[in-house]
Amino acid sequence: MMSKKHYVRANGLRSIVRSLSTILAPALAGALLAFSELSLILWIDIVTFSIAIIALVLVHIPQPPANTSESPRNLIAEAGYGFRYLIQRRGLLGLLISFTTFNFFIMIGIVLLAPMILARTGNNEVILGGIQSAIDAGGVAGGMFISIRGEVTRKVRGIFLALALGSLPLIWLGIGQHYMVWMVAAFFSTLFLPIADALFGAVNQAKVNPDVQGKVFASSRMISYTATPLAIVLSGILADSVFEPAMESGGRLSDMFGWLVGTGPGSGMALLFVLSGALGVLISAISYLSKPIRNLETELPDHDIMELDAKVTPD
Repeated sequence: MMSKKHYVRANGLRSIVRSLSTILAPALAGALLAFSELSLILWIDIVTFSIAIIALVLVHIPQPPANTSESPRNLIAEAGYGFRYLIQRRGLLGLLISFTTFNFFIMIGIVLLAPMILARTGNNEVILGGIQSAIDAGGVAGGMFISIRGEVTRKVRGIFLALALGSLPLIWLGIGQHYMVWMVAAFFSTLFLPIADALFGAVNQAKVNPDVQGKVFASSRMISYTATPLAIVLSGILADSVFEPAMESGGRLSDMFGWLVGTGPGSGMALLFVLSGALGVLISAISYLSKPIRNLETELPDHDIMELDAKVTPD
């Protein structure tokens, strides 16, 4: 629907919309609930969903011509086509695996934000609310920056630089023991993620043939989304059974890391934040050192270039 020079900006705008919805929707719901019943909010949900569906019906979405030489012709073949497409393109597959691995380790820390802050502040919900607002504000600011910035020449380098910069604040979240430190770290922890996400989307949109993007992107999301539930389960087990007991006063890790994150309630989860951020930086660096990933933009032509070559090359 748009030129590839606008892919980054469009993905940035999508990040802004997602972040704004997490800020405005809960605030609006809370305000409405103060003088109305829950049923009104549910009716508003139905109306807004209807508006979204009507908009999709009215907007013309052009369909790219199908490449019959590549597109599968039956349901079973289509189900596995996205995976085969990625396997045949090492750079895209490596980029996806790196992104998924990064999300897995980062999510282990992010899931524990609320319980860690509450444990370290005596269940102070005001501080937790401020930190969560800072997280949302960082996401909006990051989306605005990349939307204004627009096209980026070396997108793969930008992806891993943004991921590394977004990992460092998680270490501050673990080490910090004052709400102002947490607020600043929370803001910067999400500031860079929309940038990485926009660049990641732009790379895939430029490299994958338009007529099979639905299949390939569905396969990509199937792989990447497995990281979230696994990380949620693992983070709870690690926090409750390993790190929190070990970071209590006299615990087996308290002497080693107590000087860094303190001891007592929440310190085990704080140590998990430090490890999560450090692993995020490490994964970003290792991924960029991988030649197939680093050279993805030059070694794998964009889909429009391949289409042009196919037109000018005689049979």
